[in-house]
Amino acid sequence: MKPEYCHLCHKDCRCESWHLQAGGGYVRFADYLPLSEGAAGHPRSMEWFCSGHLPAARALAYKPLSDAMTCLGQEYGTFEPRLSYGPCPDPELWLTSIGQNRAKVFSIIRQVTGRNPSEVKASLETGNFRIKAGWPIDAELRPIAEALEAIGASVVLRCP
Repeated sequence: MKPEYCHLCHKDCRCESWHLQAGGGYVRFADYLPLSEGAAGHPRSMEWFCSGHLPAARALAYKPLSDAMTCLGQEYGTFEPRLSYGPCPDPELWLTSIGQNRAKVFSIIRQVTGRNPSEVKASLETGNFRIKAGWPIDAELRPIAEALEAIGASVVLRCP
């Protein structure tokens, strides 16, 4: 199978798909041909689309892939192809709201990031910043998220 890159805009969706079990999905078009039993590879006319393009791609699934891509190109325009494919990025934990316990949030951010006090203070002033990236989520990010949420802060997991 091909990795999860949007067939239209070439966005890397692997982080969302693998780590967060979210994001886009595969669409089988009218000229879809499954692989024969025991074959390795990717089936013809089954492509991945990011969450932004998935509804439109699904609406065109009754067409052959080339016709559907023509329609999608007319609707969304053309996109530059990816020049490189790097390793899958790790999910990131973002602080979206400090809440009422600024001092406790400050302390947790300092502890988990190792940043100096002035860096943490500057980050808290923005109110929306990346705390840390890591994998696996349950070991690296979820304990931090739970600690921050327990004191009233709001956090979200994102993919770069």
